[in-house]
Amino acid sequence: MGAAGVALGAMGAHLPNASNLSVASSFLLFHAPALLALEAANGRSRLRTAGELAMLVGSILFSGALALDSLTTVKISPSPAPFGGVLLIFGWLLVGASFLVRRGKPGA
Repeated sequence: MGAAGVALGAMGAHLPNASNLSVASSFLLFHAPALLALEAANGRSRLRTAGELAMLVGSILFSGALALDSLTTVKISPSPAPFGGVLLIFGWLLVGASFLVRRGKPGA
């Protein structure tokens, strides 16, 4: 995700009318370190794992749809970008909930 974010950012800086590439790049670059940090954090839970998976799939769908739209003439209808965005929001909510649930447990 980090490498793809850098690559899309570079393309967005050099290609005309590629503002969607900058957005796609930003989303990948924000979520790559977040997922690495979550993976390194102590204490696994199904809730957090589900949140991480939602963030990963959401990032791929959202950024992939924006990149595909900017770099090709291929149009997917309906676009997977909104669904990816919803998955990203849901993933963050799940991750946050997992830490709240964990914090409420004795010895956590």
